[in-house]
Amino acid sequence: MLEPCEGKLSCTVLRGEGGSNTADLLDRPADLTQRNGRILRQGNENDEVSIFNYITEQTFDAYLWQILEQKQRYISQIMTGRSALRSCEDVDEVVLQYAEFKALAVSDPKIKRKMEVDNEVYRLQTLKSAWKTEHTDLQNRITLYYPQETKKCTERIEQRKVDAGRFQKEKPQEFSITLNHRLFDERTKAGEYLKLQMANLGHETGDTVSAGTYAGLQVLLKRGAFHDVLLCLKGEGGYQVDAGESALGNITRLENLAEKIPQYLEDEERKLVELKEQYEAAKVQAEKPFSEEEKLSELLKEQVSLNLELEFAGVDEEGTEKAGKSHENSIYRKLHRLASELFEGIYTYMKFKQECFDDLVLETIGENEYSIAHYYTQNGDRMRDPEITFMMDETAQCIYALSYTQDNMGIYYETCDRTEEQVEDLMGFFDQWLTNIMEQGFTLYQAYGEDAEYTKEVEYKEETESENYEENVQ
Repeated sequence: MLEPCEGKLSCTVLRGEGGSNTADLLDRPADLTQRNGRILRQGNENDEVSIFNYITEQTFDAYLWQILEQKQRYISQIMTGRSALRSCEDVDEVVLQYAEFKALAVSDPKIKRKMEVDNEVYRLQTLKSAWKTEHTDLQNRITLYYPQETKKCTERIEQRKVDAGRFQKEKPQEFSITLNHRLFDERTKAGEYLKLQMANLGHETGDTVSAGTYAGLQVLLKRGAFHDVLLCLKGEGGYQVDAGESALGNITRLENLAEKIPQYLEDEERKLVELKEQYEAAKVQAEKPFSEEEKLSELLKEQVSLNLELEFAGVDEEGTEKAGKSHENSIYRKLHRLASELFEGIYTYMKFKQECFDDLVLETIGENEYSIAHYYTQNGDRMRDPEITFMMDETAQCIYALSYTQDNMGIYYETCDRTEEQVEDLMGFFDQWLTNIMEQGFTLYQAYGEDAEYTKEVEYKEETESENYEENVQ
């Protein structure tokens, strides 16, 4: 059995060790990794090794593993440089392993299952968030990018066809170029004169001078973004190449540029074919639903069910409120913590935002009736995923759900048409949903009412102006 790590780098070389047994739990993921590394290190003569971690049920071990799990989450976020919710790859493999250890330390099978379900729900929600981001990007490319690029590419093809035909028709048998209304049939003299014309070019980016014509195409000199000089040919379309120091070389570059116009035409035609193929593939991909939607939905239901069982486990039926009533009070308190200004009448609309999640909106929809919903856009339509409408009873400090909507699943029902058990399930989901919202860190982004208005940009602008004022005063 290996001794506990004391924060010192180990110099022990264990080439013949086939396994390690560790009974204690360290404070940092790095210490645990280091200790395991004494077996997994390069040079171990065994093809396979075993690492045993001992956990005692109904002890403090579960809490210690939970601390390790949280520490590893932060470390993984910092090491990847991204939020752990942006893509599935960011749910670190070691983090899930620590979570499994934590579950093993709990004796209640329901708690173990809840931990397993919570981990899987977290993973699938991360996948769904990434899928929604990709799906939105696909929709934007289908509706904007591909049509615009196809139109531009088609226009360039028509221009290059005209320019290629004009060049083939007017290309001289022997070299000749007209510069400033003077005809040159010697490349060297033409190059020297063209270089003299560069002196007339301004120094601002984009400054242009008309130099003459070659093979039916206009010759232009243009100042580039890095104060360099560009040699340009202009017909229906435009073509350019960097100018060089050699006078003769610049004429050669102009000739080669004109010769490449048919190649440019072929490139655009090939690009148009690729754009059409990508457009069709994107449409097919955009129509595919989230592949794990059904599994996620089932796990969310199981998560609510497990939460209810654990919340009311071991409690006398006569000495407690019904689960539904408890949820009604719990939801009331959470809603007031989240959006008290809405229920006090200060605002009638409040939008909350958090990176990687759909916008959250709470609004007044009638007398003492409210709506809470996640919104996203699909094919130009606002989709609710999900929405719950409810009434608020301030006297009893509880809420009553009225309806449930989930547009992407085609679900809508009113609670008056459901059984008591189904309404209790909905209230359990509502309670857990609010818990998730508060843990995910949603913050107020925009709100308004009859006599009040708030936007986060204005708040940020005012803070910035105040800071600038204080700096100027100092």
